[in-house]
Amino acid sequence: MPRPYTVRLVTHAAQQRDSLPPAGRAALDDRLHELEQDPRHGAEYKASDDRWSTSFGRWGVVLYLISDRIVTVTVLRFANGLGPDLRTAHTALLSLPAVPSILGFDPRYQFIHEDDLVGVLRFAAERELPGVFNAAGDGVLALSEVASLLGKPLAPVL
Repeated sequence: MPRPYTVRLVTHAAQQRDSLPPAGRAALDDRLHELEQDPRHGAEYKASDDRWSTSFGRWGVVLYLISDRIVTVTVLRFANGLGPDLRTAHTALLSLPAVPSILGFDPRYQFIHEDDLVGVLRFAAERELPGVFNAAGDGVLALSEVASLLGKPLAPVL
């Protein structure tokens, strides 16, 4: 049996990993452990960039390259994606006649347009960027602001 691969993360990647919620951290750690054993299993290869990619559940995408039994990992964490061709739980929520909310709670949201999402993937795939990177638009919006921008009322529930 061949020796396992070594996964290389830069210092700030470890810090970003620690900022994930526990379930996201566990999903990333599990996927990185799998990559150490066989970095090609369950992954997609893009020959033009000599890059591999895989996801770690709903938490993000891992881009990496393999050389000399070293796996260089790029982890991308995306904000909530929106766009005319993107269907997510958030687009379903925001397409309702009234936007459901929790009474007394106005969560903050960050979004990224589907075209920007593709641009981030392309940028990361074309470069060797070891680490963890967040991809989101500038600023945050409270759910009440999002509903107001959409011209929809909030529907608070207990």
